Amino acid sequence: MKHTARFLMLLAALQIARAHFVFVVPDDTGQKVQVMLTEDMKPTPAVPIAMLAPTRLQVRRAGTDTPLPLTKGEHAYTGDLPGSGTRVVHGITDLGIMQRGNAKPHVLDYYPKTILGDPFDKATVLGDTVPVELIPVRKDNGFALELRGNGKPLPGAEIIVILPNGAQKKVKTGDDGVTEAFPETGRVGAWARFWVPSAGERNGKPYEELRHYATLVFDHGRQAPTARVLPEATASFGAAIAGDWLYIYGGHIAPTHSYSTAAVSGQFHRVNLDAPGKWEALPSGPGLQGLNLAAHEGNVYRIGGMLPRNAPGQPADNHSVADAARFNPAKGQWENLPPLPEARSSHDFVVIGNKLIVVGGWNMKGKTQEWFDTVAELDLTKPGATWQTYPQPFKRRALIAAAHQNRVYVIGGITDQNKVVPNVSVYDPATHQWSDGPALPSSVMPFAPAAATHHGSLLVGVADGTILKLTPSNQWEKIAQSAPRVAHRMVAHDGSLLILGGANKGKNLDLIETIVLNQEAASR
Repeated sequence: MKHTARFLMLLAALQIARAHFVFVVPDDTGQKVQVMLTEDMKPTPAVPIAMLAPTRLQVRRAGTDTPLPLTKGEHAYTGDLPGSGTRVVHGITDLGIMQRGNAKPHVLDYYPKTILGDPFDKATVLGDTVPVELIPVRKDNGFALELRGNGKPLPGAEIIVILPNGAQKKVKTGDDGVTEAFPETGRVGAWARFWVPSAGERNGKPYEELRHYATLVFDHGRQAPTARVLPEATASFGAAIAGDWLYIYGGHIAPTHSYSTAAVSGQFHRVNLDAPGKWEALPSGPGLQGLNLAAHEGNVYRIGGMLPRNAPGQPADNHSVADAARFNPAKGQWENLPPLPEARSSHDFVVIGNKLIVVGGWNMKGKTQEWFDTVAELDLTKPGATWQTYPQPFKRRALIAAAHQNRVYVIGGITDQNKVVPNVSVYDPATHQWSDGPALPSSVMPFAPAAATHHGSLLVGVADGTILKLTPSNQWEKIAQSAPRVAHRMVAHDGSLLILGGANKGKNLDLIETIVLNQEAASR
């Protein structure tokens, strides 16, 4: 009788489970998840928690999967999420062979997936590593869902969508495997099935079908939806914060190492980070890459850059420019500044006090290049001032510079001997003297890094997505992990670090990742 009772209880649990699906639901901090069998992304007490015991989950960050340990609770399993920024929690709950009534014996598997951060980041797509997957896609200023089976879109398939208001809607995929668009913002859930005829045997028991179920949880537009991607995918561009506004200028918008007049952008945009809305288009300028922006007293500056002269399909004819300009937000227009002594690109510049300070880079002249060993400075307080130059003890480009403790930190880059170096060179504009700072760790790639300062700390982002902080003891310490990218930009705003654009594996990114920084930890 005791065995019969257990069997009946298990059978009842399985019948309940068939109407429920394995969802991984994050909390509001993005640091914990609950794993539950549910219809509505809320714990269901009627489902025995033991049903979730076979669940195995992983967290994917920057292309790397890390096992996620789970702890059994009363109505759900819980797990602590590592890291920050965009992450994907994914895995499998394998319930083994099932058979109900006259149904075919089958293997029942759930494939839960949860996206934290940008739901449209291509790095969140699992691809053919799973037999079934739901994927959020942008559509008509909202979102749609794509269903894939064995890596291929599934047309005419049913998907149940759990909308942010709790309502559930049954939709079908079109010929491209994608549903209609949804404008709603908030937490979204979804599930779909993919059944495959497949005869086999497991532990001596035969089955005739594989029943795969995909579930998905993500947040759509809950945090600055239009500010979470750039207006265009770009690398080697300019970015700066002036007041509450994030400004973006130009950059390389074609595949890596493709150069032409159509490969660079002169678009100029801004978005208010305290009241996020749509990107605002500002007066454009010349199409440039290999430049940056800096802000001073509410104005935004751009200095130099590289402008291709050849049409698409013609041999590359790249030329650096000497242009310098200031954007006045009050007037809504660009104002010309004295041009640089020589054209310069692949450089960087900062503002310390009232001086624009330009470091590194080269002068591209078609098939020839001239590398710089000088710093160029412009005093913004002196009407009619011209650029002054001072010695620079290196020749490097594809570097980054940051103003830190009233000095210019020049980080990484590539030398005129074609060697990528982790060097950190420190310039004191008061004395025009240079010193060596602590080199970046040998484990990172220092080509085209990004940098920002936050509450008195210097932060650097490198190619594999590692975010480093320079400690008071002059050591580099890893504090966060983002998506891999080069030729990107970083800016700090309030308690957050924004990581913008860049390129990875030959493609430009429009992704903005936000990493919440602990002020005390960042400044210790």
